[in-house]
Amino acid sequence: MKEPRDKYEMFKNFMHNELGISRDEIRQWVREAVADEARRIVAQEFGKFDPAQIVKNFMFEEIYWGQTQLQEDCRKLLVEVLTSKIKMTLAE
Repeated sequence: MKEPRDKYEMFKNFMHNELGISRDEIRQWVREAVADEARRIVAQEFGKFDPAQIVKNFMFEEIYWGQTQLQEDCRKLLVEVLTSKIKMTLAE
């Protein structure tokens, strides 16, 4: 039985000699495949990212708070800050 290194050499020689594929071509293909996969994974993960849901969970889930009074005080402060920053006008 051949050693794993010998199998690699045989495969490399086959690709180079029989198929005419160079080492640089293989490297380029690997770079492109890795870049495509990285883009796909990043897009998939950012698709799950929902800041509104994170804030909602933080504000309303009791597991993040030690006391309900602290949670209520933070909600009131958040409302005050947001209302001071947001200006709404209604147009007819």
